[in-house]
Order: sequence, then C-alpha cells, then structure tokens
Amino acid sequence: MVEHKDIDITEKTLYQLGFKRNFPHTDATPKQIRFLNAHKKDRIYIHPNDGTVLELHWRLTEVDHPFKPTLQQLLASSSTIAVHNEHIKTVSGFHLWLYQCLHGSYSGWYRLRWICDIALLLETQTPDWSELLKQAERYHCSNSLLEAVGLACTIFELEVPDALLPLLEKKHSLIQRQMNRCAQHLSQMRLMKGVADVKRILFWAPAKSFMRYLSTHGPINANDFNRIKLPDSLFFAYYLLRPFSFLYFRLHITQKD
Repeated sequence: MVEHKDIDITEKTLYQLGFKRNFPHTDATPKQIRFLNAHKKDRIYIHPNDGTVLELHWRLTEVDHPFKPTLQQLLASSSTIAVHNEHIKTVSGFHLWLYQCLHGSYSGWYRLRWICDIALLLETQTPDWSELLKQAERYHCSNSLLEAVGLACTIFELEVPDALLPLLEKKHSLIQRQMNRCAQHLSQMRLMKGVADVKRILFWAPAKSFMRYLSTHGPINANDFNRIKLPDSLFFAYYLLRPFSFLYFRLHITQKD
C-alpha cells in the first residue's frame, strides 16, 4: 500500500524490477488512468519470470466507506514480522480486525483463506471485544465483523465470543442470510459480480456510501476501457456505452447459468 500521490513513481520502480502491469491494461489512456486512480483501489502487476502477482493499493475499498485509515495511520499502529530475516511492517490492532472483516465481507468470502484468517485471529489475537465493537460501530463495520466471526465459528466449529452473542441473535436473520449467500459462493470459489455484488454493498456499507458508489460507478464501467479502445477525445462515449455493456454482461451471465 502506498499514498495516492506515489502511485506512478511506485509503478516506475516495479517496471525497473521487471514487473508488467496487468490492470489497468498497458495502453490505458491518461483520462482512463485518472478515472481509475480516483475510483479504484489498486493496480495489479505480474512478474513474467516466476508469475509473482503484486497488488499496489492506495485505498482499502472502491466504495467510499467510513473505515478508510491513511497509510500513515496504519503505520502508526503497525507491528513488525520477520520473513526470511527481513522485517516487514504489517497492520495490527483494531485496524487489522476491522480490515480483515471488511475485506472478506466486500469480497463475499469466496476464498477460504480469508475465513482462516478470522479463525486464527480468534485463536491468537483475541481483542478487547468491548473496544472492538465500539470501533466497529463507529466505522460502520459491525455487520462485517458479525458475519466474519459467524462464518469462522460455523466452519471451524469454534465458540462464538460471549460479547458477540447478543448482537448475532439481534441480527440473526440478516447475518444468517448473508452468510448463506457467501457460503454458496465459497463452495464454488466464485466472486460475487454484477447486481448481486451491488446489492450486497448495502449490507457492509452505509446507504450514503452506496448512493455515491452508484453515482460514480453506475454510469461508467472501467472494464469497458479494455473491451473497447477509445481515444481520450471520445472518453464521454464510455458513458453512452454503459447501458449496452451492462445488458451484454447480464445476458452473458444468464446464458452461462
């Protein structure tokens, strides 16, 4: 993760190390890059020699969510781990708990290792639940936290922490419905896409964040940049193409199902 202002200089360093950019596509135009920098959360690079994949992040989510600590805030509360004698800073404290839960929640938990992370946190980094719940409420991460712990405890047959039981009972219908949906995608290791993913934003993000997401991502689709190559002078045409690309995508998914 880097500061927003350091995206391009970091990319130059990665190029010098032999990485190739996979997303955005290599011939993305300046306007496309500016749009992606403003509304996406990362770029993806692959090293051709060994297939190493590197994600370069400058924000935690594409949705304007209340939980958005800066890199400096994350570093200020970070911890350090040693990997092959190299000391690496990593997220710690309530930042780690909230991000792990939020990341799994907005991704739909379609990878088992994300739930394994929550199970390990429950076993090895038990938080001050009172304080964590307070922070989760403050940053609109309560649903993500309850879902994460509920999934981990169900799959690995762990005891649900006493502090969370009343909340899970209070929101049982909502959390259970979302857990069942995620379990279906997990069994197929399938990422939620399209309308299902957009609907789910209302579960883990505030309504205001949802509306802002629709206003910025609804009229235009960044995937169209790669499908249809247009010069910056015709950038506005991507807004005109959006209804047709949406219909094509929905029909394509229906045919596959």
